Amino acid sequence: MIIQFCGLSGSGKSTLSGRVTDILLEKGYDVEVIDGDEYRKMICKDLGFSKEDRKENIRRLAFIASKFSQHGVIVFLSAINPYDDVRQEVAAAYDNVKTVFIDCSIEELQKRDTKGLYKKAMLPEGHPDRVNNLTGVNDPFDRPASPDLRIESDKMTEEAATKLLADFIIRGLPGHTKRYRAKESHKRSIMKAISYRFFGSLATMAISFVLTQKVSLALGIGGLDLVSKVILYYLHERVWHNIKHI
Repeated sequence: MIIQFCGLSGSGKSTLSGRVTDILLEKGYDVEVIDGDEYRKMICKDLGFSKEDRKENIRRLAFIASKFSQHGVIVFLSAINPYDDVRQEVAAAYDNVKTVFIDCSIEELQKRDTKGLYKKAMLPEGHPDRVNNLTGVNDPFDRPASPDLRIESDKMTEEAATKLLADFIIRGLPGHTKRYRAKESHKRSIMKAISYRFFGSLATMAISFVLTQKVSLALGIGGLDLVSKVILYYLHERVWHNIKHI
């Protein structure tokens, strides 16, 4: 699955993708966040902020996202993504793309303004510090008419928005996306250990009887072998269950 965000700077895309990533990893899913700001420093550093360059930026990010998605990774494409025609192009080009609109009023964005961009965009024409290409202020942003999910980040708490997006993603996932290390009960780990080691312990018991010709001794050796292997296998399962990354 590819989650292509769209939303103005400061609307909460990075915060939300980070919080939901933590939830999905805890549940056993593989996740990758493709942050537009980070990729502009590397793969997209040749691009500027013209309309065509912005479109090309999204195309490149979407292509990278598709490669992760092909291997069952949930991908957040976290960028402003301002043009509706490119968003539709991405949705048509790749499988299971969901457009999530992080909606936030300009008034609220001006209050947050963590990067100082909105203040600079409001400076008078000709001011040396003025930002002239801030999306939503002096550069266009196409509001999506029918996104797969709309999150009003200025009207919801971070917790509510996080739960809304996480639930939306999990409902839309195919079953095979979940990794082998996803939630497994203690009871299931024990049953797996017993079933996996039982026949090996029977073989140990039979060999012990052939060598000693003593039923009680063979049963004792076989039983000890089974118990020890079940315990070790169970501990092995629980350790790997709690390892999120290698």
